[in-house]
Amino acid sequence: MHGERLSLPNPASCRRGHRARALSRARRPGSLPLVLEARSERFRPEPHPDSDVRDSGAREPLLHILRWGDEQDERLPIAVLLHGGAANAHWWDHLAPRFSDRFRLVALDFRGHGDSEHPKHLRSGAFNEDL
Repeated sequence: MHGERLSLPNPASCRRGHRARALSRARRPGSLPLVLEARSERFRPEPHPDSDVRDSGAREPLLHILRWGDEQDERLPIAVLLHGGAANAHWWDHLAPRFSDRFRLVALDFRGHGDSEHPKHLRSGAFNEDL
């Protein structure tokens, strides 16, 4: 893989029907398909001890994560994949299969993004608490 160029789809173009076509174009001849089903989960993070959320009685939003790789193989290191602004965890769909044999991958939808709950108000530092 070193030294060769691989054209990967732009994650912004990977929406619904276009996603499968874009991913199929990114395959290399003789390689495994890049489409690998991710395991989807939801969880509610604990508020940070110094957070005002604990005192206000508000609940933390339900967050969505995607996982790839063998979770049972503890020899594999964990890699956390984070998206940028106005994005979601599915931006990693095209790259995660390439690394799932060497890492246990976890991609997070930050609060207010993707399939995570969208709180009415975002507060400074909330993304850090999600991690």
